[in-house]
Amino acid sequence: MQLSQLLLLPFSLFFLGKGDMVFNFFDYAPTVQLAAQNPLPISFHEHKQIISYYKDVELEINRLIPQQLNHPAAISFIQNVEQNIVMDICMHANNSNCFDLSNAYRDLTILHKTLKKDAPEISPWKVKFDYTIKSTGPKILCIEEFVSYATDGYADMESTSYMMFNLENGEILFEEDIFKDIQAILPIVENAFKAYWLEKEGREISNYELEEISFPNNEFALPSAIGMTETDILFTYDRGEYMHDAYPAVRLAIPKSAFGENLLFQ
Repeated sequence: MQLSQLLLLPFSLFFLGKGDMVFNFFDYAPTVQLAAQNPLPISFHEHKQIISYYKDVELEINRLIPQQLNHPAAISFIQNVEQNIVMDICMHANNSNCFDLSNAYRDLTILHKTLKKDAPEISPWKVKFDYTIKSTGPKILCIEEFVSYATDGYADMESTSYMMFNLENGEILFEEDIFKDIQAILPIVENAFKAYWLEKEGREISNYELEEISFPNNEFALPSAIGMTETDILFTYDRGEYMHDAYPAVRLAIPKSAFGENLLFQ
């Protein structure tokens, strides 16, 4: 798919069926400049998109739109955001084959209608995607994606992920691109996790199994969401990732200096 198609896709009208299914988009703040501590070689404006042709399923996407569309990081960001949104909705709609935003939203509404036939009292669904700039460079652009699925105003599912891009060439970065030795950072993050637990729960962790913390084999593990700010490395454990859903997400921010020469990008 061409970049121009990717850009136009979220802001087009999609007609499904015989004209009775139309996406409604509302642009509340198309030209708001996002402040940054350091100047970026790429800048963004905010765009709120709401899709709600079926009244019981509302999709809200608070987008960051790159202004320098030919910037390598902008191209990579746009492609990855669209893929992430579609894949996430498809997963919850129990369909691994939906290929665009229109198709994904339709499948989600079909699932809701199917469930409502058997349970008329089922609540409306609200799905929300939020994007926040966490790092403004000089070498890495890091964007946080926060997703929530809610019924009756209560978040049934929340998840956090980070997208990191090399600002020089637009390549997406993973943990192995950030750290020389992943295993070497485990003790640092574990100490931060235990300090968080002591502060929030008022007791030290002596045994993960006794605390009902669900790390594999009762051994400490890194979260799936690792990101970066100008000063810190971010480690976010989502609800259900380390314990049952009743516990909130654990958000750790560890100074970059704690990782020393193991950190490849300063």
